[in-house]
Amino acid sequence: MSGLEYLNELKSHYTVLGEDENDKGELFYVCAIKYKEDYTTIILKDIDCLQHPSKMNIITEWYPDDKSKKILKIADILTVEKNIGNGSLLMKYLFQYANENKNMKKITGIISMLDKDHFDRLEHFYEKHGFNVVFYTNSEGERTGGYIEKEL
Repeated sequence: MSGLEYLNELKSHYTVLGEDENDKGELFYVCAIKYKEDYTTIILKDIDCLQHPSKMNIITEWYPDDKSKKILKIADILTVEKNIGNGSLLMKYLFQYANENKNMKKITGIISMLDKDHFDRLEHFYEKHGFNVVFYTNSEGERTGGYIEKEL
């Protein structure tokens, strides 16, 4: 399949947001899956027609007390290879989407206990992207999970 055929195939299934590269110089099409008018997933698709396992699942909700405002919730960020910029690429396009939608007022997310082996890396990643990061601790002072939040 040629590059143009692949791009046209992607466009038949996704909203193609752009073409970008990570810190290793790997090229990707950055794509989104939409439900109604909101994105549900932002995914990196390898420019060489290979499936790439990096994606961000997001949920859009209305503010409970103000139906004119929306909150983006990061449900999960999945990357196989760490520290090469794939998560930052996903975040770049999430911010682009949020900034284009004037009803978006906040981005939030949960840091799960399942991620305890890399809390420090997550804290660095989210702070680098302007999030407030808050951790919960148990009676022994160990971090047990937390949340992230960024006002737009």
